[in-house]
Amino acid sequence: MSSSSSKYSTEKKKKKSSTSKVSDVQAPEVIIEDNKKEGDGSEHRGEWNSKLQFILTCIGFAVGLGNIWRFPSVAYENGGAAFLIPYLTCSLIFGFPVLFLEMALGQLTQSGPAIAYGKIVPVMKGIGWGMICCSTFMAFFYAVIISWILLYIFKLVTGGFNDIVTCNNSWNTIFCSSIVEELKCKNESLPDTSYIFFNNTCLEVPQNMSSMDFRDITYAEHNLNPSRVLSAAEEYFYRGMLQQENDFINNIYKPNWAILASYTIVYILIFLIVWKGVKIIGRMSLITSTVPYLIILIFFIYGLTLDGSSIGIRYYLLEPDFSKILNFKTWKAAATQLCFSLSVGIGGILSLSSYNDKSHNIFKDTLLIVFADGFMSIFGGVTVFSILGFMAKQLGKDIDEVVKSGTSLAFIAYPEAASLTSFPTIFSLLFFIMLFLLGISTQVCIVSNLSTGLYDQFMGLRKYKNKLSFAAVLLIYAGGFLMTFKSGKFLFEIFNQFSASFNLLGLIGLEVVTVVYIYGIKNFQRDVKDMLGEPSNWFARIFGPSGYYFAFCLMIVAPILTLVLSIFEIVSTIITPLVYGSGDYKIVIPPALTILGWVIGIVPLLIVLISAIVDIVRRKKAGKEILGSIKASKRHHSVHLYEPSFVVQKIHEMMKK
Repeated sequence: MSSSSSKYSTEKKKKKSSTSKVSDVQAPEVIIEDNKKEGDGSEHRGEWNSKLQFILTCIGFAVGLGNIWRFPSVAYENGGAAFLIPYLTCSLIFGFPVLFLEMALGQLTQSGPAIAYGKIVPVMKGIGWGMICCSTFMAFFYAVIISWILLYIFKLVTGGFNDIVTCNNSWNTIFCSSIVEELKCKNESLPDTSYIFFNNTCLEVPQNMSSMDFRDITYAEHNLNPSRVLSAAEEYFYRGMLQQENDFINNIYKPNWAILASYTIVYILIFLIVWKGVKIIGRMSLITSTVPYLIILIFFIYGLTLDGSSIGIRYYLLEPDFSKILNFKTWKAAATQLCFSLSVGIGGILSLSSYNDKSHNIFKDTLLIVFADGFMSIFGGVTVFSILGFMAKQLGKDIDEVVKSGTSLAFIAYPEAASLTSFPTIFSLLFFIMLFLLGISTQVCIVSNLSTGLYDQFMGLRKYKNKLSFAAVLLIYAGGFLMTFKSGKFLFEIFNQFSASFNLLGLIGLEVVTVVYIYGIKNFQRDVKDMLGEPSNWFARIFGPSGYYFAFCLMIVAPILTLVLSIFEIVSTIITPLVYGSGDYKIVIPPALTILGWVIGIVPLLIVLISAIVDIVRRKKAGKEILGSIKASKRHHSVHLYEPSFVVQKIHEMMKK
């Protein structure tokens, strides 16, 4: 790819020089006139210090917590190594093309999502604000996770690791089970004797009985339900840290002061970063986008040395279930995971790309981001399963019994696994530092996405940029505030479920249709050539950024895939009970919060519809041509080269009749 991309430069210079003469004569007068009414989003916006900082920031935004705690379990549940076939296929035919479309659109329009779509198709400018709305909803709960991570880091730094994995704390119950304590019992006894740890006491297991059966009998003798047994790490997470209460109404007003303080610290840090603008975000990425890869490499090497690591790796990679490839759910899981993993559809990548020079090779960057994201997912998965394999071997359990995902993997399984290593505190601390860096880099970009949208849309506010950044941070801080309370887990699960679901897939579908059908694939390809140059050989003409391959993927694959996935996501959400967790900490979402969830899911799409209606009504009142709402705006830099797409031409013919 690198050889073909370098050959673009000669043609690009010729093309750029010819178009600049036209724009020098025609563009400024029109742009000034339009800017009086509405933000152009392309002047005095700042720029990246270097290309390296841009690509690292994009990687930091795309690669997040889900790569570590969601991908491994999704792959495991869908055929192990066989899952990589649909995942990589979807990456090539869907993820890569859509990511490039967003990055190219941001760089082309020199605007964030609030303005970019309105420049190419005015009636669809609501897509950008729908994306910003979607990402803002995500930010509400994402910062809460980061605040949990920060609390774990504080606990570890202050020497409190044993509080997480032992049962002699104020929050522990009689149902607490500690791996550490049971190993202590075993180490202090005969090697062939098994023990269970019950009520802070070591109880010897009879030789003719399994530990599990003996535990059940012991609990029954004390009139206790053995199904309520929880590990020490689980009790710390739910009772010690979250202080979770399952009565939503009566506990929503009771703050968890530790989480609230951590949550506030996270947002103070985010504000200081966003306040300094794109340049400081770029510098920050030198740490947040590189250190996690270094830490996961350390974990990988260390994981391979652990006894039993081969068990986990074998289950994950070496025993693929190829029958899963024929299952539609596997392909759905691959496409959905990829969608969320690359962070497409929420406007963040588009916003970051808008600070580039128009001649920047965005195609090469897209390749690097897709590769970095896939590498962290796959490599991170191997690392996770090597550690889970070690844990299974130490506990004498099957790998199925220790595999967890999401918050359970991060806050419960990892500390338990760490307790079995020689350096549990260091092991855990490195892990949570990695999660913190992955989380904070994503959250900063999401928050800056909102502030960028505001001062792109309302250019008069740019002189109040710092105040605007503070307002954006304060808004998102307020949105997640109640999630720091004792029954905040209810709101957390609702936003986690609905903020990036069918609405995100719908926005991606609308985005693709808008660019390739309404604006026109030929216009988009021309714009790409204007930025990157003409393809110089047959390979570039087929697989290059303006080639046939991308056109096919964007015109056929992406619209169909997003439509199908959106329908399945809606149906799945309707028929699946909103129940999270199990046992004493099971959360059943009440009807009022279920309604809130659907509102969260629908609002981003409603923004697109309402914005389109408002645009058409305004044009009609102003006596302007309605057809202008689906033609490129005068503020678009290449409007003088714009040719109505096939769809626009057909609509024009219908309106004439």
